[in-house]
Amino acid sequence: MLQESIAVLLVGVLLVVVFVRSKHYGYALAVLPVGFIPVAHLLIRSILYLAKNSFFGVRPAVVTAFADVVGLAVSVVFVMLFSTRIQAARNRKLYIVVMLAYLVLLGWAYIYNALHVLLV
Repeated sequence: MLQESIAVLLVGVLLVVVFVRSKHYGYALAVLPVGFIPVAHLLIRSILYLAKNSFFGVRPAVVTAFADVVGLAVSVVFVMLFSTRIQAARNRKLYIVVMLAYLVLLGWAYIYNALHVLLV
């Protein structure tokens, strides 16, 4: 999932750059939670690589899945925090539903990809 993580991060960075250049700093801030899951995944994969896939005796797939769950939890918390900045109730609800649906699907894909090795 290295390529997928980089692709998601690049799209997120491009969105932030577009919003910042158009002086929509609130929108740029609201897009940031999209990158937390890929960052957590890349970070734990880098740590596992440096530790030669040894993390206190726990299987690397389980450690990776746990990091993805933590990234998902942090993303959800930040979505809820950033949603308080949206004034209109309808827009706030739409932002929460769309972002949480996207994050849950993204998190599920990362977790499934990490754990399918143990299921096969």
